[in-house]
Amino acid sequence: MPQEDQPIIPKIVHTCWFGGGRKSAKMLRFERLRKQVLPDYEHVEWNERNIDLAESPFLERCHRAGHFAHVSDMVRLMKLFEVGGIYLDTDVQVLRSFTPLLSNEMFLGYMWDCNLGTAVIGARAGHPVIRDLLDTYVDRPGEISTDVPNNDMMTAAFLAKVDGFLLDGRAWRGTNVAIYDKTTFEHPSFLWRRNYTVHHFSASWKAEGRAKSAVKALIARLPLGLYLYRKYICEKSIGLSPFKEIYEAARAGSAPPRHPSQAAGGSPRR
Repeated sequence: MPQEDQPIIPKIVHTCWFGGGRKSAKMLRFERLRKQVLPDYEHVEWNERNIDLAESPFLERCHRAGHFAHVSDMVRLMKLFEVGGIYLDTDVQVLRSFTPLLSNEMFLGYMWDCNLGTAVIGARAGHPVIRDLLDTYVDRPGEISTDVPNNDMMTAAFLAKVDGFLLDGRAWRGTNVAIYDKTTFEHPSFLWRRNYTVHHFSASWKAEGRAKSAVKALIARLPLGLYLYRKYICEKSIGLSPFKEIYEAARAGSAPPRHPSQAAGGSPRR
């Protein structure tokens, strides 16, 4: 493996903000924080001013329909493939530098025990997994449903094309990709000791009731509140995932179903 002083992934942080909506105070705070924690990284936000949406029928169609999350889904792949770096959702709180991870060719983590996440993705330019995912948007956009979250698409792609990968919720390393467990990038570990980031699931692309938002904010302020709440949500998510049977077979050490399912409804964006 290359040494940490010979990074394969460049020090570029990509974020996306389409639709021109007003960013929340929390998102602005996370933006300032990631620049403080990563002062030696280039930070680029992709939006309508620096992306030509007309270059892709998928981008143009989704933007016109107000599906800004799906615009971001494609743009993150475009930029990771073109120049490499690290993509972050705007509601990701960065806790420490990604520099120890830059010797990987690609890295990401679990969102739930049975689904990979896409809120944090690092990759070198031209990575074949990113290319294969991007090809679907470019060549077969009709296969992509705006009702299905992109982490289901990522999970299905890994199951179908990444040799040796088992969907068991555990950290795994292949020949050109490293996968970390759900407490590396998404959910708080105990006292947040193991986290590089925490994903706060702000769901800026959809409206959320005030009562639900207030309850989530209260839980997050309690000692260990977010940690315990997320443990409950992670258990619940297994029953909602279209990959439940594959995950359970991997955990049990038995043969998984022959074809990785990507149900039309998918697992819900949270």
